[in-house]
Amino acid sequence: MTDRELLEMIASQVGTLTNQVGTLTNQVGPLTNQIDTLTNQVDTLTNQVDTLTNQMGTLTEQVDGLQIEMQEGFREAYNERQEMKTEIKEMKTEIKEMKTEIRDVKETVIKIEDEQKQKFGALFDGYKQNTDILERVENEVSKHEDIILRRVQ
Repeated sequence: MTDRELLEMIASQVGTLTNQVGTLTNQVGPLTNQIDTLTNQVDTLTNQVDTLTNQMGTLTEQVDGLQIEMQEGFREAYNERQEMKTEIKEMKTEIKEMKTEIRDVKETVIKIEDEQKQKFGALFDGYKQNTDILERVENEVSKHEDIILRRVQ
């Protein structure tokens, strides 16, 4: 095999490796987008929890107001209390649904992390293989250079 053929073979292999690295890079992009989407979903859930916290604060203020209104008339306070029970039940239902959604998001994040770990492991294995091949090629080129230098002298 001539030096030129060897160099062409090396160039071809480097091109192939470059294409493979590009493909892996393209595969990481969608994962990043998925993580961004999950982050946005978690932010939305956080905002909803904050809203519920504010609603709970509002309900607490309403309960305090009910104590004053009870002095003015038990019937009016009773009706308002019944309305609040309904609202609280609805909020509890919403909180349960949100907990389920949060659990689902957590499971999805864990799955994505596991997939990423596997893909990054494969990527790093590819880099390691690439480095090993390059070292072998470098050693072979060095041997050929030595042979050429001995022949020239």
